[in-house]
Amino acid sequence: MENQTRLNVEQICSTKTYLKTKHLRLRYREASTQFFGLIKKKAGFYSTSSYDDRCYTLEEFEGSTKYYVEDNVIYYKPHLEISMSNGKYFEKYFETQDDLKEFVDENYNHLKLIDV
Repeated sequence: MENQTRLNVEQICSTKTYLKTKHLRLRYREASTQFFGLIKKKAGFYSTSSYDDRCYTLEEFEGSTKYYVEDNVIYYKPHLEISMSNGKYFEKYFETQDDLKEFVDENYNHLKLIDV
């Protein structure tokens, strides 16, 4: 048996769905040279913060359970954020928006939640 987290649906306070959300902290940059050719940067995804200059390659995102790349932009896969009555929250990621919708329909339709 694999490790599992199981939730009491009666303790769910709210849910939030994310269908196609951009990753705001990583941006694609073309290969470049700086300081008269002394510093060379390869093409890839770099953090928008100044303290992290690591380059992430496209291959690092292939097979990811949380991210996918489309036109050199990193997106979070469709996912559901579940907030519990004890203040904890959980995220569940899906391959497609249809998978997310099907999961919500099967598991949370009986809950009395309102859209805000």
